[in-house]
Amino acid sequence: MPEGMGWARALIRTHSWIGWGAFWIILSAVDPCAAMIQGSQQRQPPVVQSSPTPAANTTPMQISPTPIPQPSTNADNAARAPSPYDEIVVTAVGDVMLGTAFPDESTLPPNDGANLLTEVTPFLKRGDVVYGNLEGPMIDGGDSPKCRGKKIGTCFAFRVPTRYGKYLKDAGFTAMGLANNHAMDFGLEGRASSR
Repeated sequence: MPEGMGWARALIRTHSWIGWGAFWIILSAVDPCAAMIQGSQQRQPPVVQSSPTPAANTTPMQISPTPIPQPSTNADNAARAPSPYDEIVVTAVGDVMLGTAFPDESTLPPNDGANLLTEVTPFLKRGDVVYGNLEGPMIDGGDSPKCRGKKIGTCFAFRVPTRYGKYLKDAGFTAMGLANNHAMDFGLEGRASSR
C-alpha cells in the first residue's frame, strides 16, 4: 500500500477474493479526504497581526480556534470506550452459483447443495459484512424469457432454488447482489423472488 494509506489496512481487511484494483480505486478516492482530516487536526491556530497604529502593540496576538463540541457521555458510551483495535471486517466474493434447476433439477449438486459452502464457511464467518454476487435469481419454477424458443442446451439461464438461501445465510453471507448478466433470466418475478 502506498505511504499514507496505512489507515485503510486497519479499517478494512479482505480475504483475497476481491480484486485489488477495486480497492485501489476506492482508496485513491478516499485517501485525499483522510489527508485533509489529518491535516485539519494538526493545524496550528492562526496568528493575527493587529493593524499598525501609533499606540498599538506590535507583538502578534494568538486567537484560539473554536472548540469542537464533544458528544455527551452517558452510561452506554461509558460502558465501552472505542479501542484503536476496533475494526469492521468486510469480505466480498465474486460469483456464487450453487446450482440451477433449469431446465430441470437433474443438474443440482449432490446432497441438494447442502455441503457446497462447507470449506469456505470458516473464512466467510470472519467477516462482519459478507457480500457475494448471486449469479442467478432465486426462484422456484417459471420459464426463462431469454430461452423461449431456443433449443435446450443452447441457452444458459440460472434458476437457483429458493431453499438454497438457507445455505448462503448459514455460511455467513449477510448481503447478496444480483447485478449481473443473469439477473433477468426469469424476469421481474425472479428478481422479486430473490429478495
